[in-house]
Amino acid sequence: QIGNFQPGHEIKNFNFQNRFSIAPLICYEVLHSDLVRKFIRQEGDLIANLTNDKWFGKTQATYQHLWLLYPRVIENRVPLIRATNSGSSAVIDQTGTFLAGPTGIYKKETLAVKVPVVKRIFGLYTYLGEAPLYLILFYILWLIYRNRKQKIVPSLS
Repeated sequence: QIGNFQPGHEIKNFNFQNRFSIAPLICYEVLHSDLVRKFIRQEGDLIANLTNDKWFGKTQATYQHLWLLYPRVIENRVPLIRATNSGSSAVIDQTGTFLAGPTGIYKKETLAVKVPVVKRIFGLYTYLGEAPLYLILFYILWLIYRNRKQKIVPSLS
C-alpha cells in the first residue's frame, strides 16, 4: 500500500449503452499483457488507454510508449483508443491498422474516426495466455535433459 491507494480486487469494464464494453487501462497498465487479457476475457470489446506522457518531454519516448502497447491489440484482436494530454494519441483497429494518429507531441489535435467493434473475436493469446510459452519451455528443458543423459553414459568400448 502506498499512501491511501490500494490495488483493486476485481476487473471492471465500462458497459457503453449495452452495445459494447470498454476495458479502461491507465498509462503503463496496458503494457502488462496478462492484465489486458483479463479485461478482455471479462467481455472487453475495446481498450481505452488514458495516459500523461508529459514527463517524457519532447522526445521520441512518447512514440515508443505507443508502440509498446501495439502488441496488446494484436494479441487480443480488439481495437485501442489512446488519448494523451501531451504525447501521441491514436486509434488502432483489431488488425493493428492505425485508423487515426499518431498525433504530434505537444500539439492540440482531435481524432474523429469510426471504430469497428467486432464482438467476441479474440486472438489466440486471449484464450491460451502464457500456456504455449510454458509448453515450449518445458519441451526445451526436456530436450536438454535427454541430450545430457545420452552424453553422460560412458561407453565400454
